[in-house]
Amino acid sequence: MSKERVIWIDVMRGLAIIAVVVCHQQSILHESEVIQGSTLFSISAFVFLMGMTRGISLERFVVSGKGTYAKYVIKSLIPTMMAYAFATYIMVRANGGGNEDVLAGLVKFSASPPLYYIAHVVRFSIFAPFLYSIFKWLLEINSSAWRRVSVCLFFLMLWIIGYISVERFDILGQSYLFVYALGLFMALVGMPKLSWKLVVFDVLLGTLGIYSVICFYSARVAGYMEYAGFIDAIDSKLQMNPPNISVILYSAAVVLTVYILVTLAIRNGCEPIALKTLCFLGRHSLDIFLWHYFIRDMYLKKIGWAPQNVLLRGACLYTLMFGIPILGRISYEVVIKNKLESLREG
Repeated sequence: MSKERVIWIDVMRGLAIIAVVVCHQQSILHESEVIQGSTLFSISAFVFLMGMTRGISLERFVVSGKGTYAKYVIKSLIPTMMAYAFATYIMVRANGGGNEDVLAGLVKFSASPPLYYIAHVVRFSIFAPFLYSIFKWLLEINSSAWRRVSVCLFFLMLWIIGYISVERFDILGQSYLFVYALGLFMALVGMPKLSWKLVVFDVLLGTLGIYSVICFYSARVAGYMEYAGFIDAIDSKLQMNPPNISVILYSAAVVLTVYILVTLAIRNGCEPIALKTLCFLGRHSLDIFLWHYFIRDMYLKKIGWAPQNVLLRGACLYTLMFGIPILGRISYEVVIKNKLESLREG
């Protein structure tokens, strides 16, 4: 995997985790529907990137020839599930829950609202080897025309499966199944090379995505919670989470824009502080995702004091929501993990 690919994925994750945290602060740190609507790309982007990184990881696993898919899935999930289990235990116990409540929280992914995302991580990690094998088989079709048709038909099938499973068999991931599979597929075929055609395509995609999201979100703000207008007339059961076509198009445009800008920056030898900051946040995005909501609630519940000035209050809470998970991860890596490794070696 090239330096450009690593950096742009981390930058996109950094931007997405900022959007997730900001989204969860409506009515607490902001009242703006414009800000809220602009964050709609966040979870779809995370799921797409989850698919990309899983595809890259699977390629390395297959090349190495070590172990079975089952062992690969289990091993790949261990770090995430350890972080999730620890977070769930702390969150439940901090709210007065017992061991039974901890177990229920682990099974239901319910200790904190953002933890539902871990359910997607688990299910798609299990689906990944199957999707990977199917894509590898489709990409080996000799005829380029049949190959393209077959891939398109498979994605159409995934969309239909995700759509009809809404409120019936949500374990399939709903429309996120399509988004995840798209990320995995792009990991196998590679992101498109930078060109003017790609930039023009991104502008057109962004225009369509932004316009359709404005139509969709404006309707929700006005009270129409089952929007089925414009491009979403064909997927009325899908809204924000799982995402409808408007949100997916908007998310795709944001991801593609970040890819283009980061690639251009690196090729020109330019890595501004904003890029490095987003990259840093991206590498710690899982910890921030797991803890930010709980940290905010605990601070407001236990301490209760926050500056009256909205800017100072935002600076205070955002610093805690981003800073504590990052410091916790760094402390674990530097102190606990290194100590455990030294004990094993000894």
